[in-house]
Order: sequence, then structure tokens, then C-alpha cells
Amino acid sequence: MPSELSVMAAGGARREQGPAWIALIPALVTLGVTLYRIQRPSYNRDEAATLLAVHRSFPELLRMLGNTDVVHGAYYALMWVITRLAGSSEFATRFPSAVGMAVAAGGVTLIGRRLISGRAGLAGGLVLAVLTLAARAGAGRWPTGRRWRPWGWGTSSAC
Repeated sequence: MPSELSVMAAGGARREQGPAWIALIPALVTLGVTLYRIQRPSYNRDEAATLLAVHRSFPELLRMLGNTDVVHGAYYALMWVITRLAGSSEFATRFPSAVGMAVAAGGVTLIGRRLISGRAGLAGGLVLAVLTLAARAGAGRWPTGRRWRPWGWGTSSAC
């Protein structure tokens, strides 16, 4: 019977998966990378639109969502709760995307660990952590200055 650290590969050879906690390494690195200067630059037009939406009452927000793209609904509902609990600072509103990217890096690590090996999973998670585009998008900032805030959670849900 194989141990939890190894699985049977094709052809009957065992391959080492490594411990599951290894996913914490890329997750924490990604969180650190995405939190770096998360409060800069100041809000842009898209973020201001989000703040205008979530500073409504919840019934008003639901009515507004009847006239906007459905893809924004879950994000606005999440941000509505976050602004009620943590305020509407740059940090508070960008933090969920940073966490989403950290979850994604941990997920990539676990997928790679299961499909190939612990080392491959760790490498994949760390690559996600240091990709400039992924890290900046997770913190809510595209290199071009454009934003798409749900990107971090969209990435983590893909895992």
C-alpha cells in the first residue's frame, strides 16, 4: 500500500508527492508579493465605480445589478460585505484579491504535487507567485494601470 507521500505512477513506479503543507510556501510568497505596495496607486476609475456601487444599501445594490453585467454581482456583494466590515481603504478593498492569488498559488502547488511531484508543484506555485502580471493583478493593479479586481478570486477558483 503506498504511503501518503507517494503515489503509483504510470507503469507501477512510485513518485514522491511531498507533504501537503508545502503549498503554504508559494501561498505565503504570493501573499507577500501581492501585498507589497498594495495601497498604491490611489483608486482609479474602476475602483471608484466599485466603491459607488457598494456604498449603496444592499437592496439598492441588487436593483443596480439588474442593469449591469451579471459577472459583477458576486464581486460587488463580496465587496459590499468587506466595506461594511473593514472600511473602504485601498488595503481593505484590494486585500481579497491578494488572498485569492495566494489561494491560487497554493492550489497550483497541490495540483502539481498530485499530478507530477512535490517539486513540480512547488515550482509551479512559485512561478505563479513571481509572475509580475499575476502578482500585480492579484493586488488589483495591471502593469498598464487597468484593473479587474475579481481576477485574483477567478484565478483561485480555476484551481
